[in-house]
Order: sequence, then structure tokens, then C-alpha cells
Amino acid sequence: MSGEFIDTNVFIYLFDETDVRKRNTAERLVRAALETRSARISHQVVQETLNVVTRKLPSPMAVEDVQHFW
Repeated sequence: MSGEFIDTNVFIYLFDETDVRKRNTAERLVRAALETRSARISHQVVQETLNVVTRKLPSPMAVEDVQHFW
């Protein structure tokens, strides 16, 4: 398997409303990875991200909204 590994924190930063710099960096990384198909994530990253965005954010996402994200 080739390509860079994207960690959970990168996906969490996509939802960080307190740090615009981190959010912008995360958006650039994910966008570049999608465009070039050059990155990888694990099942654990998916599970950890889903846990955080549906339970631990100040304004958690609804499960229905998460389906659109993934």
C-alpha cells in the first residue's frame, strides 16, 4: 500500500470551529488526498472520527448528517 496515512485528528480538525488555521490545513490535506488518491485511512480512523463527531463535539452531528460526510 502506498501513500500518506491521514490520522483521525485531520478529520476532526475539519469540524474545528475554534481554529481556522487547523481547519484550513485539514481541508487542504483531505482535498489533495481525494484529488490525487494518494492517501490512506484505517477503519480505526473512521470509527474514532465517527465517535467524536457524533458524541464529543460541542454541537454533535446527527447520524443522518454523518452519512453524507462519509
